[in-house]
Amino acid sequence: MKIPGWVKGSLVGIYFVLLAILFTYPLITMMSTRIIGQPGDNIYYAWVIGWVKKAIFDLQVNPLNVWFLNYPEGWNLAYTEIAPAQVLIALPFALLVNPLFGYNFSMLSTYVLAGVFMFLWTKSLTGKTGVALIAGTAFATLPFHQAHFLAGHLNIAGIQWFPLYFWGLFEIIKSEPVKQRVKFSLIAGAALGLIGLTSMYYLYMTALVTLVILVINLFFVRKRVFKWQYWSSFLWMGLLTLPLIALALWPFLALENQVSMPARDISVARMLAASASPLDYILPSTDHFAVGSWVNQHFNRQMWIENTLYLGFIPLIFAVIGGIALKKTNKRLIHLILSAILFAWILSLGLDLFLDGERLQIQMPGFLANLFNRTEAYIPLPGLLLYKYLPFYDRMRSFARFGVFVMLFVQVLMAFGLSFTWENIRSQAGRAVLTFLLLLAVVADFYPGIYDRTFSAEDRPVDAWLAQQDDAGAVIQFPFDQVENQDLVYATLTNGKPFVGGAFSSFPPQQYQSIKPVMQNFPDAASVELLDQLGVTYVLADANHYTNDAELISACETLGLEYIDTMGEELVFINMKE
Repeated sequence: MKIPGWVKGSLVGIYFVLLAILFTYPLITMMSTRIIGQPGDNIYYAWVIGWVKKAIFDLQVNPLNVWFLNYPEGWNLAYTEIAPAQVLIALPFALLVNPLFGYNFSMLSTYVLAGVFMFLWTKSLTGKTGVALIAGTAFATLPFHQAHFLAGHLNIAGIQWFPLYFWGLFEIIKSEPVKQRVKFSLIAGAALGLIGLTSMYYLYMTALVTLVILVINLFFVRKRVFKWQYWSSFLWMGLLTLPLIALALWPFLALENQVSMPARDISVARMLAASASPLDYILPSTDHFAVGSWVNQHFNRQMWIENTLYLGFIPLIFAVIGGIALKKTNKRLIHLILSAILFAWILSLGLDLFLDGERLQIQMPGFLANLFNRTEAYIPLPGLLLYKYLPFYDRMRSFARFGVFVMLFVQVLMAFGLSFTWENIRSQAGRAVLTFLLLLAVVADFYPGIYDRTFSAEDRPVDAWLAQQDDAGAVIQFPFDQVENQDLVYATLTNGKPFVGGAFSSFPPQQYQSIKPVMQNFPDAASVELLDQLGVTYVLADANHYTNDAELISACETLGLEYIDTMGEELVFINMKE
């Protein structure tokens, strides 16, 4: 009996849903109440989802203009990545349940979609369902993906569009019949737009990798490059992707026109441990259920979130087999894939060569040592030239993220390697057994175990109290360093009050930079006087930070702040002058 196509498709979808539940467990049991990991970017993205919902459906205002953060100067969402595609996935569930459910659902969707799209691409390449299942499993559960899930990077966890985009791109450069080219041009265009609407990082990196692929492809198409037929596919792709990319870029370009976003200082960038090390590609994740703790003890994993780039032993073994097999059957494809892997791998290493978190140095020859008056030198990489001369490259904070393209194309080579192996196994039962065993091997190689680090975004008692105050008085938190805490930004969804702080990330606004030196000395006359200038009504002080509550209360009251009560861990004062 032949199984209908829709049934097969449904079973594949169910498989990847179950896989997502397994690799994020116990998330499925706490979708509306808790988040996996520790408070950080996760709670920020949950706030973004909640704020966009409130701005659009309750207030009918522009969600980019966050007037109540960094109060009274205001703040713009474009100071950080927004991930509108991921927010859009979350929004219906934020409306039906709450922002936490929306955030958690959006995270889960990255696993399911990444697996399904890689399955579809590799099934198209090899024609083998078992091969595609293994490739989809390996890509969806990459330790890279797991690390950014745990860190709450909703934008960087959005790896699902890459298989869809490169599937379309590789098909349209094959110069197939017009109908096929148009179909895949639209697929590639939509996917590239979604990449842009997920992460500016990913859009920029994808553009660079695409450029390398197209340049290498010129050596194979030769005279066809001068024919309209070759370029018509990219026209169709551009018609769909350009409006989406423009939509993705617009908030950032508008902000750039108002406030110039600073480039990262090159001396800082050259010391970044967020540059990958060659070791990162062969070291299992520090979250692996069996060997993770051993890796953490024996290697420098201080920047483990960005440097978790483990390829996996099954993908590596079969990628080698796939590369050898593909070289005999499709030289153009193997050249394109290997060029993309090499390019992305080199750029992931940053500006100078690192090994295990340390920037390497070499001994300089005598004449060079005399010329430069030094005996050692760092090992510069091609990324250094791009940093100096390529527009916007100097805005990047993590070069290691180029590694996602290495992992993507290794999975594709693995699929070819598996396909070659399958063709040498005549028994259908033998193929089924091998598929099952390899699926188990991939899961065992990548599985992090059950997560025990979760947190709740429960409201603080003071936020419930603030929500009951019938005014629009602004709130400030002390010690002042805490105003950047993401959970305090999330609290504005409950208390509804303007907040002097915000999720400032790498681009702290001018007001914050100017008031920070004064506010760090709170409580004193200058800091309290500045409260008046900022229009602050409610002053919160973390009781865990101040060793003597009575002394703090006395000092604040002397300066004109009225002590109201201690609510939970917060000492609450009202600025009587405001």
